[in-house]
Amino acid sequence: MVHVIIVCAIIGKGNVFSVEIDDAQSMYYLRQAIEEQYEEITSRWDRLQFFLAKRDGKWLSTDDSDVAAMHSGEVPESLEALLFEKIDDKDDICNVFVPTPRTKEIHVLVKICSGEYIKLKDSEYTTWMNELKYYRDRGECIRRNCGDYCDQILNKIDNLYEFPVHPMPFICVAASSGMGKTQLAFALGGRRPWFYWPAISLGQGSQLIYLNFFSFSKEFNSFTWKDDPMKKPEEDILDTTSEIYESEHLWTYGFIRALLEHCNSKSNRPAQMICFEEETSLYVEKCSRNSVVAARKRMGKNAVPFFILDEMSELYGGRNKVAFQRNVFRACGLVVIVMGTDANITKLASHSKTEKWMTLFARLPPYQPMDLVNEEKQAAWIRMKEQYPVLMDIVVNSRGRFDKYFVDKVAEFAMKGESVNLCDLLNNAFDYVGNSTYNGKGFMYKKDGKDAHLMATAYTNVDHESRIAGSTVPEPRPKKRKFAGVVGTQCMHVHFANLVEDQHIDVMLLEGKLNVDGVHWEPRCRFPKVEEDVLLYLAVVGGKDSLGDANRYKYKYSAMRMFSKGKKHITQDNGHALSSDFITFENMLAQAIFCASRRNGVRGIPFKDFFYGLLGEFQNEFKWMEMIMSDTRKSVGVTELVAGYNDLTALPDTMIPFLAPPNATWPRFIVETRDRGCNFGHLIRATNKDVYVLNMENEDGVLPFLCVSKHWDQKLHIGMMKEIILGLNSAWKEKWALVLVFCMKMTDIRLNWEEKSIGCVKIGCQSGRVDCIFQPIAGHEKKLVVVMEMGPLPIFNES
Repeated sequence: MVHVIIVCAIIGKGNVFSVEIDDAQSMYYLRQAIEEQYEEITSRWDRLQFFLAKRDGKWLSTDDSDVAAMHSGEVPESLEALLFEKIDDKDDICNVFVPTPRTKEIHVLVKICSGEYIKLKDSEYTTWMNELKYYRDRGECIRRNCGDYCDQILNKIDNLYEFPVHPMPFICVAASSGMGKTQLAFALGGRRPWFYWPAISLGQGSQLIYLNFFSFSKEFNSFTWKDDPMKKPEEDILDTTSEIYESEHLWTYGFIRALLEHCNSKSNRPAQMICFEEETSLYVEKCSRNSVVAARKRMGKNAVPFFILDEMSELYGGRNKVAFQRNVFRACGLVVIVMGTDANITKLASHSKTEKWMTLFARLPPYQPMDLVNEEKQAAWIRMKEQYPVLMDIVVNSRGRFDKYFVDKVAEFAMKGESVNLCDLLNNAFDYVGNSTYNGKGFMYKKDGKDAHLMATAYTNVDHESRIAGSTVPEPRPKKRKFAGVVGTQCMHVHFANLVEDQHIDVMLLEGKLNVDGVHWEPRCRFPKVEEDVLLYLAVVGGKDSLGDANRYKYKYSAMRMFSKGKKHITQDNGHALSSDFITFENMLAQAIFCASRRNGVRGIPFKDFFYGLLGEFQNEFKWMEMIMSDTRKSVGVTELVAGYNDLTALPDTMIPFLAPPNATWPRFIVETRDRGCNFGHLIRATNKDVYVLNMENEDGVLPFLCVSKHWDQKLHIGMMKEIILGLNSAWKEKWALVLVFCMKMTDIRLNWEEKSIGCVKIGCQSGRVDCIFQPIAGHEKKLVVVMEMGPLPIFNES
């Protein structure tokens, strides 16, 4: 039996003391001896951890500079590397302390544990697990079919680890809901392991896929709150080289270190997402950046994982929270991919730094069709897409979120019978897509969401080449508008706009300003073209029963109500404001025509019903309006209004098509469904001028109607009316027979009316009251002017 003197140093305190003990005893007794010898240790024995103070096979010298540094409480990075292989209590002292300890050496580093144990486990709820399997399958499908896209991200990750810089640039995948961000997170396997979890707090109403990672999200946010970045100066939180990240001991660092240790605990860990199917206990305590870096350096070249934080948004906890959660990884030289719908996460940067900032991926792989889980539904879907190829065209040209709803409803509808009419099928599927989207996204409950919805239907913020191009338009063509270039970035978060970039870009931070290839950069958004996301415009902005201006649970919004409400809070001049172009009165008219055209679904709607619906769009809440003659107090219909006008004889029963947004063009595969009874058409508007409907079945004939907007502060007088008629006759000649003139109020022009073959009636849009201004002599009726008197636009106060 030999007595040895073991010299110990307390990690984090620097205190050095010695313990004499029999070398035949186990390390368990060393714990007892240390506790008895050093009175400042008050923790239980199981709260102590021992590590050999041996570097390159030699004991640390008491003269070592790192040992000297510990006296001030510092833990140098080189010593952090020793704090991983704990000494087992069962080991004998004589076998552990080789070579035999001598004087002027440090033999044991004692760590007093001050952290806590957490438990991570994936969900066991069947519904949640089914959703997880769905996403895993979709991830494999994306990896298999879109490998080149996935490789772009994986190559960037490998490059960042191969040529590291401090702080580490991050990767950002930013897109609106349903574009496939989360599915992409499951498609990045093959090279190195990775962790994934939503950064937001989860609860009732969260997406099912996120709930599988409930414990992960809960612990990550819990440690973030313990570090309390919200109370620290914003500039320090944004600056990854500040003292907060360089020197402070953080709980979040401890969480990351625990994950790295877990990842490294298994040799040859598969290059796949790390999951916790079995409950796993991890020890987490506050630690320094050096401790995390040391844990990272112990891992093999391709064993260092990357991290994916989903649903990153400054709207959930503020700028400091989201910047902190991103920067703790960057400070430790770890690649983090932040995903989300909030474009502002791209620019949460220090106001003075110059560094490599991020790589942005703003376009995701196209939707990858997969078999439905339900075999009966899958068989029905196959039968339908073979009978109606347009269904697959719609799927291929829409985002995944809408496709999932669409395919499911088509299959369900088809299972009801063998004979399925395409119009009925589309009406039901569009209704389901629209309602599922409203319920899931909830944008109609938010002011910004309603404003963004108006922007989407106005179609003023997509690439202008997609508008009107290729459509057959009667002469004269409307002048090409100067369209607004971008929309407020919040439209990506609250609605379905996306960043304008069509390929990934590397962004630099130069003295606090974002820069791409020497040019200033900032996130800008646009709504997709029709052909890029056709279900957005077929279903989400309005179908037969689920109109984009309808909130089914409170109000059935009219076009006037939407515009009157939005106008109050979107005219402020700031970087987040929406373009004011879409709130003009002319756009409200286009919106009203657009919505009224869809009230009967994809078959189109007879003009007489369309007109009653158009009046309904100017009410507080939409309703089918009735017209009343002011002199007789009797109900009057469109047929009676146009009686005697030869060119308008067929107008009441003329079908107004299911219209695309103003100046948008349906893809050919949509237009060609007319052979199956559908009726899709276009609404074309020149800047602040005439609006007209292009009847797809009779492009060369008389236009169904024209609209002219004169909603000025002054009243519409006879001089203005003469100019309108002169302009119509000059521009449209014999192609017009009916014009709707919208104004606030019209003066009495009966005595000054000079057009003997042109009739004129006035209709109160709010009341439905009809006044006859001039009726041509029987047999001389040629054209009709209908003055749509609006009155002052009301302001509605309900949310």
